[in-house]
Amino acid sequence: MERCPHCNARQRGETQCARCQMELGLLLAVERAAARALSVGLEALARDPAQATRAFARAVALQRTPLHLHLRAFAQRLAAERV
Repeated sequence: MERCPHCNARQRGETQCARCQMELGLLLAVERAAARALSVGLEALARDPAQATRAFARAVALQRTPLHLHLRAFAQRLAAERV
């Protein structure tokens, strides 16, 4: 997380915002979980598109970004072609 979602202050990776004191630990944990799901999906993409689709869907559920959405759609198409 680059900026605090509450006050928009730049963050240094700490679990509390230096400016507004908002607790950021849970948000940082969600970001890490989304990154892990993305990594699992990328590793599975070539060998098991269905597994990759599930991993990318988890990443989308945790952190809806254009990258996660596009990778999920790509994996879904790959999985459909393999059927």
